[in-house]
Amino acid sequence: MAAAVASQAAGVSSYIYGLAKQGGIYKIDTATGDSTLITATQIVNTQGGTNGLAFDGTSFYYNNTSTSKLIKSTSGAETVLKSGFSANANATYYNGKYMYISSSQTLNGVDVANPSSVSSVAYGGRSKSYGDMVISSTGAGIASVDNVFQSFSLNGALNSTHTNSMGGQLQLGYDQNGKLFGVSYSSGQIYQIDTTTYALTAKGVAHAGAMTLNINDAASAQPVPEPASMLALAGGAAALLRKRRKSA
Repeated sequence: MAAAVASQAAGVSSYIYGLAKQGGIYKIDTATGDSTLITATQIVNTQGGTNGLAFDGTSFYYNNTSTSKLIKSTSGAETVLKSGFSANANATYYNGKYMYISSSQTLNGVDVANPSSVSSVAYGGRSKSYGDMVISSTGAGIASVDNVFQSFSLNGALNSTHTNSMGGQLQLGYDQNGKLFGVSYSSGQIYQIDTTTYALTAKGVAHAGAMTLNINDAASAQPVPEPASMLALAGGAAALLRKRRKSA
């Protein structure tokens, strides 16, 4: 799957993934809206029937709301990661976990390697109408909800609220360059989101051929690296710097 996804992303300067009402997970070019089908999904033609999309670099995860199951999709093969899973309309992948905010105002994390292990902390934001959420490499969260964007911390604390009429309507995802985008479910319109001012810049419209896509949920193009991976990268960079200094 990783190689297949990478090959389909070649030549695209900015992209995110989207779970479409019409069925399937798509790679979406944020500039043009051109969308390429990555893999099929269990439900089609249902708003919210499949939701809560996340991507870990190899596998996709989403919520089948009609059967209350968390689905894992790898190389086109789907397996049930967790049964009895309550419906959620937002999700992201962070540090080995499928993260989502529940309607009961908790920030939850399902360990994808051990799905029976679920972390939960109180979340200080709103309890309904969540559009989507993302978490950055620094652990900073952003949620789209009720005509606002909310920033939050992994301890569940609400940091700030920014009024925007598109809040709650946009499905969020970081592209491979770390830029934040949102896709309107109703129109397929893609916006780049300034994470300082929360101003929106219109881009393309998500479509596959002549069909405009209704995106139930979006996912970031690249997963947030786990702390161990980040430390390894930092250590490698430091070693390279020392080597260069010795050579000099």
